[in-house]
Amino acid sequence: MGKKLSTKQFNELKKIVEAQGADFQKFAEGSEEYRQQAIKEGYESYKEKFPEVYGLPVDPTPDPDVPPTPTCGGHSHWDGSKCVCDPGYHDVNGECIADEEPPGPDVPPEPPAPNPAGVIYDSNTDGKWNDGNSRVVKGNDGDIKPNGKGIFTAASGSPEVHIDGKGTAILVTKPGFGRFYLCVTNFNAQLDFDFNIMDSSVDNMSIKGRSRHQAGGAPDNRFGGLGNATSTKDTDFKIEEYHNVHQQGYNKTLPTPLKEGEWYSKRYIYHNTPDDKGIKMEDWIDFKDGKGLVKVFERTETKPIAASMDKAMFDQESWIWFRLNGSGSIGFKNVKVTAL
Repeated sequence: MGKKLSTKQFNELKKIVEAQGADFQKFAEGSEEYRQQAIKEGYESYKEKFPEVYGLPVDPTPDPDVPPTPTCGGHSHWDGSKCVCDPGYHDVNGECIADEEPPGPDVPPEPPAPNPAGVIYDSNTDGKWNDGNSRVVKGNDGDIKPNGKGIFTAASGSPEVHIDGKGTAILVTKPGFGRFYLCVTNFNAQLDFDFNIMDSSVDNMSIKGRSRHQAGGAPDNRFGGLGNATSTKDTDFKIEEYHNVHQQGYNKTLPTPLKEGEWYSKRYIYHNTPDDKGIKMEDWIDFKDGKGLVKVFERTETKPIAASMDKAMFDQESWIWFRLNGSGSIGFKNVKVTAL
């Protein structure tokens, strides 16, 4: 029959032919001349019988000698005695359902949704912690170039990061100070995540933001970071000028002790003061008691060293790191970094 018709075209043609009481198979097997003539005559006749289908005016005055044709539901028509499904449809419990269409071309999957405005790192979107790929990271995972959004391990205790592929990463270390770094440039930021201190052998979980600890070179080039540490009993802030050289620390007892083996949520905020002369740090914890995030500690450093204030340097390359002091395991999930 020449050019192959689509399913819709085929059904429409079959409908037109059969509306004339013709045998569609004979029509299909006839000569090209016959088919063209039949289509022309059938089309005109079909329009006269069913003008509403073609948007033509319908005679509003019914013929009293001709009983009205019952109105059938969608994808069905009156065959003279009952409503039947149109070609290309079949009856399922009184409803005309389309026959199975031939499979169409492969449709590529939708790309992952971008991070919300301001979110510069998401452990699932960027770190792919929930990609179904279970792995143990003993060196690096993903792109660890500046702002590559990958991670790498470092320090003592032979640290490993066990990513389950479902969104959870567990930092496991022998006695020491094992840590992993997020390769995300950061200066003023809000860090949100869920955590689980899994063992009593863990002294605390420490974080450094605005860190260039691994940059190398002179001390001014490798600012250690703005630190916050959380144990099951207290929290503290401590600024590291460069490797193992710290300023005075400040700590506070938690209003509610944490329990080993349970999940909590945390928010760590650090940003310059409005006059750009100081650095404010805030620690928030959700104790899972129905009260949501509660501010447990805050402090403003009024005399920050120059190496901690060079935004252009941190925008070029910087990291955030998570460290386990002691030994054992700490779980992390839903890690998000938002630029402030």
